[in-house]
Amino acid sequence: LSLSKHTQSPSTWQEITELLVNDLLFTQLEIKPDKRRIIVLKDPWWPSSFQNALARSFFRHGCPGVHFVDALHTALFVTGGQSGIVIDVGYHSTKIQASMYGHIIPETRDWRAVGFYSIMQKFKVLMRDLARLDFSKFAVDEGQIENAIARTCFVQPLKYKHQARAKPTKPGDSPTGDNDEENDPATAAAAGAAGAETDEKKDELSPNGVSYEFNVAKQSAFCKITPSIRRTVCEVLFDDDQ
Repeated sequence: LSLSKHTQSPSTWQEITELLVNDLLFTQLEIKPDKRRIIVLKDPWWPSSFQNALARSFFRHGCPGVHFVDALHTALFVTGGQSGIVIDVGYHSTKIQASMYGHIIPETRDWRAVGFYSIMQKFKVLMRDLARLDFSKFAVDEGQIENAIARTCFVQPLKYKHQARAKPTKPGDSPTGDNDEENDPATAAAAGAAGAETDEKKDELSPNGVSYEFNVAKQSAFCKITPSIRRTVCEVLFDDDQ
């Protein structure tokens, strides 16, 4: 349900919720409301006038009980925990809320005007620069792009590339040895550079690349969604200017 930004009177909300509840109960769910108790996962920013109108609409259809539960708080409990931070990424906005031992911390509740739409725009730029697929020239509908991000950046398991660890030198080990190569300065410098590069790669833990196909009319484009794209596409949510 898309709510207007303008303040509406309770009577207007009542008209909206009557249509909403009637469609929900008899068209979408096809249930007898007088035999069902209703649990509503409410948005923390819903106005009280809308909540009251929604409850009255359910009661008018004979529902024996209506209970409103904070949607962000409920998302935490399905993980099996009682403390944590919930980040709800919507299409145009992202909502944040923290709970401690089952209690909501109101001071942590906040939202930002950045969401999945921003992720999609970032994905288009990365695909153009790193995968050579320009969506401005290959007109793919937004639904395919959304599915690609959800399947490759959120759902599909990441197979990390584990790098072999070099054995650390013990404090008591002697810097000298019988091997001339180990004592050679050039060899030691090369080994040190290789070790630094290995540590850098090891800390990066890149996911694997994924092959993907986009379709437009009778054309299709096969591309590789690189590890860098999969790893960084959602970082737009954490930009400093957001």
